[in-house]
Amino acid sequence: MSGFTPAQRAALLEQLLVRRAAGETFKAIAATPGWPSRPTLRKWLRNRPHLDVPPLRARPTRWSAALSRDICRRVLDGESLRAICADPAMPDRKSVLQWARARPGFARRLADARARSGAPATGRPSRFRLTRDMVVNEICLRLCDGETAEQACAADPDYPGHRTLYDWRRDDPDIDRKVAEASRIAAETKAQANLPCMRAYLAEVEAYRRWITETAARPPPPKPETPPPRTSAAPRRRGP
Repeated sequence: MSGFTPAQRAALLEQLLVRRAAGETFKAIAATPGWPSRPTLRKWLRNRPHLDVPPLRARPTRWSAALSRDICRRVLDGESLRAICADPAMPDRKSVLQWARARPGFARRLADARARSGAPATGRPSRFRLTRDMVVNEICLRLCDGETAEQACAADPDYPGHRTLYDWRRDDPDIDRKVAEASRIAAETKAQANLPCMRAYLAEVEAYRRWITETAARPPPPKPETPPPRTSAAPRRRGP
């Protein structure tokens, strides 16, 4: 006994048909909390032969001009290649990269679509295409407050990693100028904050040097006079 009532079985089987039509595997469906195991699901289906379970759609792996056009169009719209290849109707990422290596024309169209979308070549492209300037400005404000690039980029999940920020600086002179200016302001602010401590330290050093100089210039104290040595008295002579 699986512990499910007939009504629960019927509801789960209806959901199973929908999820299979969407491309999910039995393994992924059975891993859902509250669902039975794969053997139980298959047993339910054997007892209901009238149910037409949609077969799992295999991903296309052969070259297709129509698929290549769809991929370039979606990249141009701002989607990342990883997100596109997560679609069951699309080939996996490995197949797309193999197509790009084998077909220079497709590789050029894909690179052109990525460049025209405004997405960076590395990092997490799809999230920052529209808010890239705003993200850079917020990171620069954190840099001005004294945070490092690693700390600033880790402050918010929507910020890029510090390696992506490095790539942005390398590819965009304006971003490089902003980050460099923020780092300069942070260094000057830190120096100004440490200025009172440095002045107090230098004053102590100067006082110590002055004390050493004055001590060396003083004449040595006179040596105490030593008393003359005591002579022993002559022995008394005894009479006859």
